[in-house]
Amino acid sequence: MSDASLDEQRLALEKWKAEQDLELRRREAEQKAREGGWISRLFSPLTTTIMAGVLTLAASALATILQGENTLTLERQKFEASEKLEKSKFETSRLLEAQKQEHELILKMISVGDEKQARANIQFLADIGLLSEERAKKVAQLKTFAVLPTANSAAPVRNRIGRSLSSDEDIIDLIVQWEGGFIAPGDDDSRATNGGVTLAALSKQLGRPATLDELKALDRAKIGEIYKAETLTPDPLGRVADPAVKGALANAWVMSGPRAATVAFQRAMRDAFGKEVVIDGMAGARFMSLINGFPDRDLLIETANCALLDQLKSNPAFASFRPGWVARLKDFTPGPLKGLCADMAPGAAEIATAVQRTAQ
Repeated sequence: MSDASLDEQRLALEKWKAEQDLELRRREAEQKAREGGWISRLFSPLTTTIMAGVLTLAASALATILQGENTLTLERQKFEASEKLEKSKFETSRLLEAQKQEHELILKMISVGDEKQARANIQFLADIGLLSEERAKKVAQLKTFAVLPTANSAAPVRNRIGRSLSSDEDIIDLIVQWEGGFIAPGDDDSRATNGGVTLAALSKQLGRPATLDELKALDRAKIGEIYKAETLTPDPLGRVADPAVKGALANAWVMSGPRAATVAFQRAMRDAFGKEVVIDGMAGARFMSLINGFPDRDLLIETANCALLDQLKSNPAFASFRPGWVARLKDFTPGPLKGLCADMAPGAAEIATAVQRTAQ
């Protein structure tokens, strides 16, 4: 073989190798181009911005969903709490109404002036289920029993307006008749009375704490001494000149307390006579001066008793004891009545109504 042939073969081989190498490089370049293309596109500014936007939208959507779920949960909890509150209010209202009805029944059942009958009445309520078992049990265990005077117990409801009062003894007699005998609420000894005398008044008189038995044992003479020492003789009642005015004021004092009684007479001075009176419940020197200087005693007393009766209407027991309270105030009002208020209007109609309500 000639040298020229060898050179040609060598050149052909070198060319083939070059072509193969070039092809290989081309393929590698194409492969890298493909790989680099999607990666570069993936991380290009536009792609990155789009991906960030998508992620932001996804996060916002997720946050909205979570917030919506939380809001629904909160609203559900608020609804359940509101429903529980309304149920609680309803149950409380129902319970209070039941207790009110029960208390009214008890008041009516013990307003008989006799402990034995009062106990029997309360037991009757328990037997027919109108009194709760727990309260009936407590009542049965009481050693002393609350007995309220009937609306007409101490003094029958009749037209006896203008009882003549000429002395402290007359005033005491009339008050004691209306207050009745020993009355002892079983759950509160401090409210016990005998002829209207309280444990506090007896304790003050004795100079030491009085017992319930001592209060129960008081006779008319001792009750009179206490009224004179604690109510009728000291200032301010001790300075009231007219016995009828003093009796009406003392009766109001016993029924509703010193302040309410004074307010009733202050209103009477203002309304009946147009006096400039401060309604403060204070029976000071001006109050005494005015009360002793009124020209129309009967008008003053009737107006004051109407004012006191108006105050008593806020008492829960007013519906039950109205006839007796009206009759009592009439008993301390000199007649004839002027009809200054509907409850104190004269005539047989009021008497008939009082008797009818007392009998119910």
